[in-house]
Amino acid sequence: MQTTTDKQTLQAKIVINSQGYRALIAEKAFEINEIISPFWWVESYTAPNYLTVQISDDKHIILIPAILDSINHSCKPNAFFDTTSCNLICITPINQDEELTFFYPSAEWHMDNPFDCTCGHSNCIGKVIGAKYLNTSQLANYKLTNYIISKLTA
Repeated sequence: MQTTTDKQTLQAKIVINSQGYRALIAEKAFEINEIISPFWWVESYTAPNYLTVQISDDKHIILIPAILDSINHSCKPNAFFDTTSCNLICITPINQDEELTFFYPSAEWHMDNPFDCTCGHSNCIGKVIGAKYLNTSQLANYKLTNYIISKLTA
């Protein structure tokens, strides 16, 4: 179990986006490398599910604060789950009222519930199924967790 004593209030809110899904919207602007939120967990599983983030071959965590499970996928993400420092980090400038997004394969080797991406970005990967199924040129465009990096170099 990961814990932290420096728990800040996440400055974001959950809304229902235009596709009918929950989305997390920034209530303030964030700069590159700024910590959006620390995270921790009290539950982990040996297999992935649609709410977990993978941190090892057999450890998939449920994030706390739970509001973080409303961050959607994008092939042009503005946030990154750094599972080493246990911080959600801003990787491109985020404006107030902008949706927070991350690249799911940056933290998932093989996803439990693959889906067709509808982000519409020119670098869209199409089917989101996990880092295992992407080539190195596709993954080179993204910040990846240490766990995913270790899988690619094994």
